[in-house]
Amino acid sequence: MPRVSGRLRIVIIIMLAAAGVAFATHRLLAPAQAVCVLSGPSVLGFIQTAQGTGCVTVGGTIWALSATVAEPRALFRIDAPIAGTPISSGRVLIAATADGTLCAWDGRDGSRLWQRPFSSPLTAPIAVAEDTVAVPLWPNALAILDERTGAIRGKQEVGAAIRFAPMWWQGRWAVVTRGDELFILSKDGRVLARQPVAGPVLAAAACEEQLWLACAPNRITLYTSTGPGPSAIAQSGISMLHAGGNMVIVAGADRDLTCVITRGAGLGITWRRRLPSPVTSLAGPFAANTKSFWAVGTATGHALLLDADTGEARRTFRVAPSPVLFLALIPPFLACATADGVWLCPLPR
Repeated sequence: MPRVSGRLRIVIIIMLAAAGVAFATHRLLAPAQAVCVLSGPSVLGFIQTAQGTGCVTVGGTIWALSATVAEPRALFRIDAPIAGTPISSGRVLIAATADGTLCAWDGRDGSRLWQRPFSSPLTAPIAVAEDTVAVPLWPNALAILDERTGAIRGKQEVGAAIRFAPMWWQGRWAVVTRGDELFILSKDGRVLARQPVAGPVLAAAACEEQLWLACAPNRITLYTSTGPGPSAIAQSGISMLHAGGNMVIVAGADRDLTCVITRGAGLGITWRRRLPSPVTSLAGPFAANTKSFWAVGTATGHALLLDADTGEARRTFRVAPSPVLFLALIPPFLACATADGVWLCPLPR
């Protein structure tokens, strides 16, 4: 066997080291694997059931999703055609039906609890909090229903049609109208405050003590119980907000993401980044492996885990060729839904 010269030996070692680095880099940057656990029926959204996080598909079937990669289990089927994504507190599942009736089902077995017909259509999605259901009604009203019985606790006119789903904020309901006004209402629907907004309002989000409004073309304002507080500017137009902790993540119309955080009496931009495709869904922040992450779904069927502090992509999942419409946390997985199914993506450990 011929001897290898010292110089050739060095060249071979360098080539092998370079190949190893390239392989490791490819593994780091390549999309992580997402596992499809439900394929076929169109998904209307994730919900909370008595068995934990689940999803609802077209036709009204409610599925239980497990924290292990296993086939979902069909829990029950809603006995009425629904219009849009239902909401749930875990105990009760609520949705508007195609004929404009609001219905509630038991989250354990799907039995009908109550129904409440309305003579007016909804102007925005409904919301549930603290045993109450907030229902935006045409042309300019908010009705408050008892979650368990469907009884009307209160009904209040708010000047104009409600633009977004009502938000539960600091023990009260907050709604934004198409007249660009912010109304703060009590749990039973009494108006506590009414504030004009420097609109038009493009998006709104609330979490715990914070209420965020995004106004055209690119301003994000943190509101207080007495009026607007500090503001920040996003890079491009605003299409979506999602709040969590003391932060809000802003999706721009030009594939931009901006993370805004409260700092003392003001706001700060912690990071900005541009994604390869438009954002279609947001979730988080949530903790995994001692780090906090935002989850982002895109129009090209990718799901990204972004470092909440830096905006760096820690994991990228190729979910499907269609947009990721819904995201939910099912530790140790991130659940992603498209119109064609549900995928589970492993979180960092």
